[in-house]
Amino acid sequence: MIDQCRPSSPCRRNSTQNESGFTHYDVAVSDVAGTPAFDSLVLQVDAVLLTRGLAIQEVAVRGVVAHMLEAAALRTGKDLAEALKLLSPEAVADQIAAAADPAVEGAQSVHSVRPVRIDLRTVQVSLSDLGHVLMALSQAAKYAIANGDTRTADHAVDLSTEVGMPMTAMSKSDFEVALPVGVLDETQTLLNKVAQHLEDEEWSSCPCGQVHGQRDLDAKVAPALRADSRRADRLRGRAG
Repeated sequence: MIDQCRPSSPCRRNSTQNESGFTHYDVAVSDVAGTPAFDSLVLQVDAVLLTRGLAIQEVAVRGVVAHMLEAAALRTGKDLAEALKLLSPEAVADQIAAAADPAVEGAQSVHSVRPVRIDLRTVQVSLSDLGHVLMALSQAAKYAIANGDTRTADHAVDLSTEVGMPMTAMSKSDFEVALPVGVLDETQTLLNKVAQHLEDEEWSSCPCGQVHGQRDLDAKVAPALRADSRRADRLRGRAG
């Protein structure tokens, strides 16, 4: 039996086993994770992911590298420092990209993946339009949570934060704020995704399995989300 220690676990790595059958090791995964070689690999993985249009939170990348490092050490019998040399940025990026694929079962629980924003322009948005976008994202998050898609819900909440953030720096004389084009792009895509789930009757405001009028509500929400998606597209068009 081999212990499956996590990066923060105090267990140690070498090739000896105690009487209980658990393997003990000379160097903890967390120790290797603090080395320049580990940090360099994480940066290289991040660079490869960016070329594939994926922006991943660093903590998530480090976690995958640590997991693959542990697996490589167990598979080869090498210590962690030597096993680290066996990992390529491309191999780690492949694993992350595969797990992040929306078509993969369980992908709805992945939280750390965001599309790369190449367009760094901003567009001036009125308070009224900001209100519509925030309400739509809130509805999208509510539906995603109710239907078990925490990945979409997490993204909707992040976008809501980005939409609301410029408002905190407004003065009393301001009527518009600058919003990143990337926020509007992602908002449009997310709202259309949720609306499609509702139109296909895959999602519901109350997926309890009983019919008590929720479909009538869903039928009204879907076109409203589509309308706010078009609003985001129109706002984005002002960037030129």
